[in-house]
Amino acid sequence: MIKLPLKKIIVGSLAVDVVALMLGVGLMSMPLLPFVLALVVGNVVGYFLTIAIIRRMGHNVSCSY
Repeated sequence: MIKLPLKKIIVGSLAVDVVALMLGVGLMSMPLLPFVLALVVGNVVGYFLTIAIIRRMGHNVSCSY
């Protein structure tokens, strides 16, 4: 039960990082600023998504027990 959500969290955070990297590469008119901004925004979004998933998962686990 716990392994699948953890895999989804890892895959989701990696996907967010890949999207952030693609955004950074796509906005290379200013070399570093969009890249750094995309990474920061992507990591923050992934962080909050991971917290939300963990809270929901913990809520489901506590309800099932």
